[in-house]
Amino acid sequence: MSTETNQHEGQWWLPENPDNRIPGSLSVHQREGIKLKAVGALISMPALMNAENDSLSRLVVLGQTTKGKSISLLYVTPGKHEDDRGNSKNVLMFYSLVAS
Repeated sequence: MSTETNQHEGQWWLPENPDNRIPGSLSVHQREGIKLKAVGALISMPALMNAENDSLSRLVVLGQTTKGKSISLLYVTPGKHEDDRGNSKNVLMFYSLVAS
């Protein structure tokens, strides 16, 4: 099993709000899953934390990488990420990725 992580830098947005594009880094790892670390917010964290699981499962995030690849992220759940300094940050974790 590979432990390699693929990183994709780019711009990310919600389909219903295409003018609110924020920079971020998408990491795809065999064991750790799919994580988007964004600089800014696509959706407010209180709204995300209070959302019903059903509405989260329908959340879609669209992206365009710096290399021109289009990415759709599906089936989101809020999560935590700890950086190298031990600081905890809120992240979005996804269960499905479609790239073209």
